[in-house]
Amino acid sequence: MSETVTDTQGQFRGWDDEGHRVIVGWVNRDGTEYLVGLSKCCQATGKGLMDEESGFGYVGCRACYHEVSPSLGGEARLALDAQGKPV
Repeated sequence: MSETVTDTQGQFRGWDDEGHRVIVGWVNRDGTEYLVGLSKCCQATGKGLMDEESGFGYVGCRACYHEVSPSLGGEARLALDAQGKPV
């Protein structure tokens, strides 16, 4: 998976309950999809970061490092499918 993940492969699956776009991050060995949410600022995944001055840890956008929802730091859960229907 690249550092900044965007939907260049047609991997879009829908939206989470916070309105983030959800795509396939990878496919597990058993064939199930691991879904990841994309930040609203850069359409990139989130990652754990540390503010060097305060020592405070946070989830930040992989592209611009701005703080994003903690939900982007793990597997995404679909609220709406790609057609906008509730899951």
